[in-house]
Amino acid sequence: MSKQLKYYLSTIADVDYGWNEEEESEIIHYVHHTGPVAKDFGLGLELAEFCISENCENPAQIMEFFEANAKDYTNDLVFHAPYNELIPHAIEPLVAKAAYDRYSQAYDMCEKYGCSKMIVHPNFIPTMYYESWFVPKQVEFWTKFLEEHPGKCIITLENVMEDHPSLIKDIVAKADNPRLRMCLDVGHANLHPVKPMDWIKECCEYISHMHIHNNNGPVSEGNASLGDKHRALGDGIMDMEALLHTADELCPEGLTAAVESYAIEDSCSWLKEHDFI
Repeated sequence: MSKQLKYYLSTIADVDYGWNEEEESEIIHYVHHTGPVAKDFGLGLELAEFCISENCENPAQIMEFFEANAKDYTNDLVFHAPYNELIPHAIEPLVAKAAYDRYSQAYDMCEKYGCSKMIVHPNFIPTMYYESWFVPKQVEFWTKFLEEHPGKCIITLENVMEDHPSLIKDIVAKADNPRLRMCLDVGHANLHPVKPMDWIKECCEYISHMHIHNNNGPVSEGNASLGDKHRALGDGIMDMEALLHTADELCPEGLTAAVESYAIEDSCSWLKEHDFI
């Protein structure tokens, strides 16, 4: 069994994306089979439905969703915040304000529903922002945010397009607040030159949450994200067993990890077969 790691299932597998050709619009359905699987394996839930900002707009729908799908997991929940077009380090102040307002709404939901952690994408865009701008602006944003949002929920910054560990590590270290930590997505890290094991070793003291899924690395030099397949834990080139044992050994107490794969049954079976749960 893991020394300390506590495992969750992301409800990303409950979000079914489609396309309405007639109306030329995206269709999003929720199938809600993650909850029963999590219960079968004794895992918590990471709520991914609210990655889509529109789902945060209607408080009645939020309550209906929570009562139907998540209330039994109170105090055993983490929350993935919206991320599309949310840029805390934006050059345009109104864009940064939009991020602040949306994260405020998400944080209030975390406090209301007893979520222990809120996962946020810093949204670094390499071709648009200098690192020397990105890091201090992120530090400024989160320092203000945490001062104005007291509570128990920890905010964890997830690597996506950041191609080396020091970007997010420097934000967390310089903000110097125990409620701001890192979320290491090993699948995203595997698409860049610095591999997941090196992320863990360099950033271990700041990592509070992980997203775990597997892939075969980048499939295109021009667009590494095409390799982000969110496969089952045993379906890819990453040695997931070594990664989890290393994180369990090096990271601070309270480390959590969410299976963020569409193959949830296979991934849960893999965790059980390898004595992680």
